[in-house]
Amino acid sequence: MGKDIADRKPVGEELRKERDFISAVLDNTGALVMVLDQEGRITRFNRACEAVTGYASPEVLGRVFWEFLVHPSDLPAVREVWQALKKGDFHGRPQYRWLSRDGSPRLISWSNAVLAGSSGGVEY
Repeated sequence: MGKDIADRKPVGEELRKERDFISAVLDNTGALVMVLDQEGRITRFNRACEAVTGYASPEVLGRVFWEFLVHPSDLPAVREVWQALKKGDFHGRPQYRWLSRDGSPRLISWSNAVLAGSSGGVEY
């Protein structure tokens, strides 16, 4: 039993290192990276997103992105793409406007990806 615990410790350490590495890469890339859960709530909002929008990550985590980031006239199209993504249907590279904290629009060219969970369904 003692050996099992000792064997798990390095695995946990490796997972922590991998998580930290991925976080560092995401936060230091110039690309906007926003990760959403199945309901459209933000689970990850990198520094590039913060710089473009004026919102800090802690302010947006857990919020549904289209309720405050998407320009109202783009909302129907964004929701349509969202529903398609949940079914695994990708729509190329759509362009929609995000609203920054001060209300100014920013044209964003999106690239979408779906991350499947252990059951095979869409998780993020």
